[in-house]
Amino acid sequence: MITIFTSAFAQAARSRAPGQVSVSNFAPNWWRGPEYGPLVPSWTYRGVPQNPYEDIYAVQLALLNATTVIEDLTRLVGGDVVTLLCHCQREDLASGVMWCHLSYASSWLQHEPGIAVRTWDARPTRP
Repeated sequence: MITIFTSAFAQAARSRAPGQVSVSNFAPNWWRGPEYGPLVPSWTYRGVPQNPYEDIYAVQLALLNATTVIEDLTRLVGGDVVTLLCHCQREDLASGVMWCHLSYASSWLQHEPGIAVRTWDARPTRP
């Protein structure tokens, strides 16, 4: 079974989340991992409010095939556990202050049978 997590870059790096893939318009300078462009929202609608943004991003996702996206992601990381990364912090999302494209992408991906999408919630590991 394939498992997909979502996380912020910093938290995933500190806790060594498995199968990390950037789906952000801009990754941190230190990021050297894979990126998956088809789930990255177009930069042209970055400042659009949530309701129209969801609709615009839904159009972008509708052009994709979820099965193909999942196959691409697992091929990128070489396994069946993937962690999709962006800059949004869990606290911001939970407070309702911020909306993130990953919440919408997660819902879209979960419609594919056998896919679980969860928030990465591991404690950071010590080197």
